Amino acid sequence: MKVVLTVPHAKESSNLKQDEKYHLHDKKAKIFAEFLYKNFKNYTECFLLVGYVNRSQCDLNRITCYSTFRNQLNTILTTNNLKKNILLDIHSFPSKENQDYEIYFIITKYDFKSIYFANKLLANLNNKNIKTGILEGKNSVNYIIHKGYEYNYISILIEIRENLSRERIKYISEIIFYFIYKMST
Repeated sequence: MKVVLTVPHAKESSNLKQDEKYHLHDKKAKIFAEFLYKNFKNYTECFLLVGYVNRSQCDLNRITCYSTFRNQLNTILTTNNLKKNILLDIHSFPSKENQDYEIYFIITKYDFKSIYFANKLLANLNNKNIKTGILEGKNSVNYIIHKGYEYNYISILIEIRENLSRERIKYISEIIFYFIYKMST
């Protein structure tokens, strides 16, 4: 199994007020991705790809944004593909939005393999008293998820709430890691 973790909106802007107003920076996404990466790297082929430009300059999740990030992603997705491959595109959301959730997944309606996986993961997280949901995204708007689907990856966009403690984020990442690890064996 190969696991690819992306964090396209990790870079803060020089204008923090603008970051806050337009949510240009996913504050907790990198922390969450790093916890996942630390777990996965010891058990399987795992890549962590972190964005290096602020969303105000170029949204790395959009097809119109050409970048080194995109080239690296394409290389990772097309190299040494195994039978089960997973791409988790990681973001975070302001605590004032979607207050019913600690974490939620955005899936595309045409990717049945990813929908099945997301529903199983949702049930697992809910059983552990983690407030989880699934929302439907717009088809092919998200470049990263679309590319994962194109290369037959289970591809899910994950949003984690920004006001969660570091300990809670670590706990959620461990639950997701164990779920995926069990699924792959």
